[in-house]
Amino acid sequence: MMRFSLCRIGLISALALFAACATAELKPTEDNADGGADGGESSEVQAVPEVSSAAPATPVPVVPTVSSEDQEKAKQSFASGQEAMKRGDVARAQQFFADAAKADPQQCSASMNQAVLLARAGKNDDAKEVLRAALKARPDCIEASANLTRLHLKLGELRDAESELVARIRQYPALLALRIQYVRVLIAGQKFDAALAEAKRVRKEDEKNVPAIQALADVWYREKKYELARDVLETAAAIDPLNAETANAQGFVFLALDQKPLAIEAFRRAVALSPELAEARNNLGVLLTEASDFAGAADLLSEAIKLLPDRGALWVNYGNALRGAKRLEEAETAYRKAIELSPNDLNPIFNLGVLYLDGDFKGKTPVDRLTQAGTFFADFLKKGGSDAKLARYQAETEKLLKQAKDKIARDERDRLKKADAAAKAEQEKQKRESSKLGKIDDDADAPAKSTLEPAPAKGKLGDGKEDEK
Repeated sequence: MMRFSLCRIGLISALALFAACATAELKPTEDNADGGADGGESSEVQAVPEVSSAAPATPVPVVPTVSSEDQEKAKQSFASGQEAMKRGDVARAQQFFADAAKADPQQCSASMNQAVLLARAGKNDDAKEVLRAALKARPDCIEASANLTRLHLKLGELRDAESELVARIRQYPALLALRIQYVRVLIAGQKFDAALAEAKRVRKEDEKNVPAIQALADVWYREKKYELARDVLETAAAIDPLNAETANAQGFVFLALDQKPLAIEAFRRAVALSPELAEARNNLGVLLTEASDFAGAADLLSEAIKLLPDRGALWVNYGNALRGAKRLEEAETAYRKAIELSPNDLNPIFNLGVLYLDGDFKGKTPVDRLTQAGTFFADFLKKGGSDAKLARYQAETEKLLKQAKDKIARDERDRLKKADAAAKAEQEKQKRESSKLGKIDDDADAPAKSTLEPAPAKGKLGDGKEDEK
């Protein structure tokens, strides 16, 4: 069993830390995509102004003039930042983007990328200040507003996200994109009725507003009204067939309707339409892993990680694909990276236990491997983890560990028996050799016989008298 994380439409895509005008190398960081409850804050929905049909379609904010020299300087600094990112020099890239934003505060893309890098480094307060400065220079900068809202949601600051958005909407009520961001904040706070009402007001002003339709689908999906979500997403797809976020959302709805083949097709379409949409790559990768296409899943998830390198859930899914592909050492590295990025996520700990339970690691004895598996499962349980199969996995680990230890004991007894038998055989052999060396052969020690015949006697033996003649 593997524990996965799918990436939902809604806040991940619509309010991600990513500027459409920014460099393609920079992608969002995302944990806790769905926001969650508002932490006990007031559930009162702040009123936003109705959009007047007489309001200008595109408000024109009053912004200071930037000299052509400063614009050129900003352009060069931004290009240098992109090159630094390609080299992997994040510190230099961040400085170049800061220089570009300083030279031309109206250049939203520079501030976007600077804020993304600050957020990735955990400097969330600095990132928020950069985004606020960008909005001060360009109050109508949709990307800066989206990123600041997204960062507030990531940090659980729903009240700040809502109040700041309302203030911006009051300043520019005709900017429907701001109102969609507000809908997303309401969804994050689980204020679904208010979110539906605001999304419908946006559609009243623009019937073909795809983000508003996506928001409606998101609410109905969360309310388990899957058929409504499916139908409204079909409308969005008909309006904009090339919208990858719509396809990604359709994948979730099809999964909820138990139509996995259609879900896979939808996620594939989302990846094809927008290769930089990491969420779609992740979702397709998860389904391919479940379908045992481990190589294909690993490829997709590897690319997703390049786009979202600081998202722990992606590393968990990547580890699952690698595990299925029998790339065990790489899988372990991926799971440990997930723990590093998301210490509160217990999924990688559980999956490490499964990896060590089933995997055949080179250089690790079964006892070492199974002992480690038991440690991971115990750690998962100690930290509050819960899984229906945990008890069975722990029992299986203990059983296999006992068998492995018993085998070692048997092997040791067999080895000692064989060694004892070999020693006795050697003793017998030595005894036989010793016995053979100590045996006396016949006549071996008798005096040597002369080879000479004795000389014949000259006299007659007998009475000692000489013969008479």
